[in-house]
Amino acid sequence: MFDDDEDEGFMSSSDDDLDDYEYYCSFIRALEEEYVSKGEIVMQLMDEFDLEKDEAVRLLKRYLQDGSDYDDEEEEDDICEDDDYSDGNSER
Repeated sequence: MFDDDEDEGFMSSSDDDLDDYEYYCSFIRALEEEYVSKGEIVMQLMDEFDLEKDEAVRLLKRYLQDGSDYDDEEEEDDICEDDDYSDGNSER
């Protein structure tokens, strides 16, 4: 019913791939906390995980994109206006 070729396509990410990505993210996050430059992060990814440069760059870009999406969601939550002062009074 389905072609075997579809298993290797865009939508075929296994749990192992997601676990690996989460591990890469935690590694990158730790380096960011030490204020390591993006270029050095790429070099560390290449050394630590035996990745090619283009793979390491792709991982870092994906991590940064995912992080900026997360930051945008947080900013939207911060913008909501709350007129309730929790003491029963409201701004008028």
